[in-house]
Amino acid sequence: AKLDPVLDNANELDLYGGKDVYAAIKKTAATDKQAARAQYLTVMTNVNVDPPDRTGRLEGHRVYVCDLLKNLAAN
Repeated sequence: AKLDPVLDNANELDLYGGKDVYAAIKKTAATDKQAARAQYLTVMTNVNVDPPDRTGRLEGHRVYVCDLLKNLAAN
C-alpha cells in the first residue's frame, strides 16, 4: 500500500544509482506493483554501501520504511 512513497524516498536519498532505475521501477509500479516491488528489492539488495554517506542514506531509508510499516499496522 505504501510502495510509491518508499520508491520516492529511495530516489530522494539517491539509492538507486541513477534516475533511470527509479524511472523504470516507477513505470512498472504504475501497472504491476508486485513486479515493481521485486525490482526495488533487487536494487536495494545490491546497493553499493562503500561510500560512507550512502551507508547513512540507506540506514535512513530503512528507518523510513519501518516507520511506514508501523503506521500502516496501527491503522
